[in-house]
Amino acid sequence: MTNQFEVTLDNCHEEPIHIPGSIQPHGYLLVVDPATMTLSCVSENITDVCGVALDECIGKGLDELVDDEYCAIINQHWHTETLQLFNPTSIALKHSNGQSHRMSAIATYNGSVLLIALEPDSKVNDKAYESVLKMLKNSVQSLMGVHKLDLIYQSVVEEVKRFSGFDRVMLYQFDHEYNGEVIAEAKEPHLNAFLKQHFPESDIPKQARELYIKNPIRLLCDVDGAVARLYPATPHVDLSYCSLRSVSPIHIQYLRNMGVKASMSISIIINGKLWGLIACHHYSSNFVPFEIREIAQYISVMLSQLIAVKIQEEDTQRNARQLAMLGQISAAMAEQQDYQDALQIKAEQLLSLVDAT
Repeated sequence: MTNQFEVTLDNCHEEPIHIPGSIQPHGYLLVVDPATMTLSCVSENITDVCGVALDECIGKGLDELVDDEYCAIINQHWHTETLQLFNPTSIALKHSNGQSHRMSAIATYNGSVLLIALEPDSKVNDKAYESVLKMLKNSVQSLMGVHKLDLIYQSVVEEVKRFSGFDRVMLYQFDHEYNGEVIAEAKEPHLNAFLKQHFPESDIPKQARELYIKNPIRLLCDVDGAVARLYPATPHVDLSYCSLRSVSPIHIQYLRNMGVKASMSISIIINGKLWGLIACHHYSSNFVPFEIREIAQYISVMLSQLIAVKIQEEDTQRNARQLAMLGQISAAMAEQQDYQDALQIKAEQLLSLVDAT
């Protein structure tokens, strides 16, 4: 949270959550000026793994902290969409004592600076990738075999729970005013159910919904973890696209009140609009590797496409039914001298035509 804004329940809809001034403590952040490839900002905990004082980090070349191979990737791809293809990359983070730490680097460009989020190394190897691909294949096959939307919703939450390991996974749908409803849920047997519960628009303020569109997945590993602040504190760095962005203290308290220790949210976006979220809760701290988060995001994209197709199919079928009913009503009206008699005869179709009771 920035020092200039003290968030409360009354003003949380105005909180600048894209510039919190801090990251979650399970990772480290390097902010790089792409013009010079030097560090313009770092998370304060970076000293733990590089052994360099904070003020000495600023202005250092990226090549002084990470291996040459990763520097080459950044230099060549930082300004292109292909940068995302290299996430995550296992890198060697150099320590001042000559040793190094293996970490997973996730790079994004926010329009002005490069954000390199360093997370625990997932140690991805060929065998691990085979497991990830098998997991994805099984999830896709499971979803493609379902045809009704409500069954698809249930299948999605069950699949995400299976491969992510969260205690509870919910599908949360917004109405036209962004009030929410839990329309599907998979959970551990001992947990109480949230299915069919409704939540007001204020639960997820406008600026949070906008961030869910910009960055469709958000992981919070530990609600009790002490955030790592950015150095220097100003100018503020836009962390909208950063996987390590810290979470609003109001949302942290909200989760604590529910007994939740870790969470993950994946956006369902249809025609550029936030349709809903896959919301995951865990009752102990939980770090989810980047590859598993990618599978969850892929599932959300697939669900978005399935929903869009099903909605179009339902619209087409509804239009066809309405045209047929309208034809029957019109024909009855033509056969009767008094059209009101025809409407009485076709009352059932008339109600269905306008979806009335």
